[in-house]
Amino acid sequence: VPVATFIGELLYIIELTNYVFKKFFKIF
Repeated sequence: VPVATFIGELLYIIELTNYVFKKFFKIF
């Protein structure tokens, strides 16, 4: 796996997690 692809996937996961947390905390 190329490093650039790995970093891209990691950034995507971080963004997705951040989005999910924002949605989650907005409910409460």
